[in-house]
Amino acid sequence: MAWVRASSRSYGSFYGYYGAVYPVVYSPDYLREDTTVRVETNVYAVTPGEGQLVWTGVSDTFNPGSADKVIDALSKLIVKELQKAAII
Repeated sequence: MAWVRASSRSYGSFYGYYGAVYPVVYSPDYLREDTTVRVETNVYAVTPGEGQLVWTGVSDTFNPGSADKVIDALSKLIVKELQKAAII
């Protein structure tokens, strides 16, 4: 698993993110089988309002053998990155 980037890129809110990715996710060729899995993780504030984006990270997994192993490794990696950024 490779960590691609972590940034404070701002979509403004969850709805800004949703509007940006909706055309990609619902395009006709979106679903296909690949050997690379890219996961974008966004953390939003839970304070009142629209939920400001606090942190975002992207990871790539190449030739994943098991979804369970990828999820376990990615979860640990995200926690480590959030601790490094003093978010948790």
